[in-house]
Amino acid sequence: VACVRKTGGKLVTDVSVFDVYRGAPLLPLTKSVAISITYQSLEKTLTDSDIKPLQEGILMTLKKKYNAVLREA
Repeated sequence: VACVRKTGGKLVTDVSVFDVYRGAPLLPLTKSVAISITYQSLEKTLTDSDIKPLQEGILMTLKKKYNAVLREA
């Protein structure tokens, strides 16, 4: 959560873990962590082009620091 907040910067107003799963079909010693991120600006309505670079930066940082991968739905 702290890593996401730090990487996302001032537009990240809330971060929470809402699910942690261990077990099949995941590999042993791994887990799936679901994170909710709220982006908000007091100055303007945010667009996808405002958010996309933040999400990419957060994912890159989580990958480097925790070997995280984004699970596609």
